[in-house]
Order: sequence, then structure tokens, then C-alpha cells
Amino acid sequence: MVQIVRPSSDVSSTNWTGTYADIDETSSNGDSDFIYTPDKPNSGDYHIVHLGNPTDPEVHTGHTVRWDACQVDGGSPQASGGNDALLDVALVHGALQVIHNETSIDPADGTWTAGSFTLTTGEAGNITDYSDLRLRFNAHSSGGNPASRRGIGVSWAEFEVPAAGTTATPGEPANTATAQVVEPAIIARAGEPTG
Repeated sequence: MVQIVRPSSDVSSTNWTGTYADIDETSSNGDSDFIYTPDKPNSGDYHIVHLGNPTDPEVHTGHTVRWDACQVDGGSPQASGGNDALLDVALVHGALQVIHNETSIDPADGTWTAGSFTLTTGEAGNITDYSDLRLRFNAHSSGGNPASRRGIGVSWAEFEVPAAGTTATPGEPANTATAQVVEPAIIARAGEPTG
């Protein structure tokens, strides 16, 4: 059995359109709603969401982040052409500690592409408070003609951890039929928006 948590509130955003509610579905829903950058994103264009609160599984295996992303042009999925934008996805503990940062992901043109990373046991061992985890999406240009640069869209995200008191086998796919879905809770700290 696993716990699956999804975005539960917005923490902060710079030059992204949309909110956590556009990426918190139980399964990927394509382009019916998504967050996205303008064309020609800058390296400082980010969107950070707070995740729901799983129970500490007390094991350091089976921690996986998943998302769907694609190239966008003017806020719509881009079928082809132009210079691709790149996406960095990070799992962040608290406001500053980056647990894992997957960089320079190049999503497909016009097709929502699944992406994921699994934490190493050392990375998962750095999580001391499962109620204070965030996903940070950062978009940046890959170069080329500035007039032809595209943006990035993200349509769905989740974080999977083992159920408390169980042992996960690395590399085993999640059995979503036995997944425990943790309902989102709106949590805000002083000065943070609640979405």
C-alpha cells in the first residue's frame, strides 16, 4: 500500500498562469486545465506548490515524484516548431532544502509527456517533516531565436511514498488499487498565499 499526495495550495509563483487546482487531479487529465509559463521563460520563472500531508513512512525507499508537461505557445499546447523551453522539477523540504532537483527536462511538443524521479535512500532520509514538502517547477529557455522560444505547461503532479509501517521494494510499480490518497489540506505560513 502507498500514500499519494497532490498539490494542496500555492506557495508562490513568478510568471506562471494557473494555480495548484490545475494540477491536483487524481490522474492526468491532459490539457483540460494546467499551469503554464509565457513564451520565452526566464530562469527565474517558477511555480511552487505545497503538497498534502502523508504520514512519515519510516522507510527511505519508494519515494517518487510524477508530473505531466509539454511545450506551450501562447498558453496552448504547441504542436511543433519553435525553440523548446526546458523544465526543472524539484522536491523541496521547507522553504529552502532541495531534496532532489531534476533539471533540463525537454517535454514533447503538443503532447503531455509523463516525467518522474525516484529519490535515493539518502535523499528520502533528508526528509524530517512530511507535512512541509513542496514541488517547485522552474522553466527556462533552451536558446535559439528569442522570437521562436516556447513556454512550458504542467497539467498534473503527485508524490508517492510507502504507507506508514510498510516496506517498499525499489523499482516496483505502485499498486494504485491499494493506494491511500491523502486529501489535500490548505496550509499557509505567515505571509504565504493560500491559493
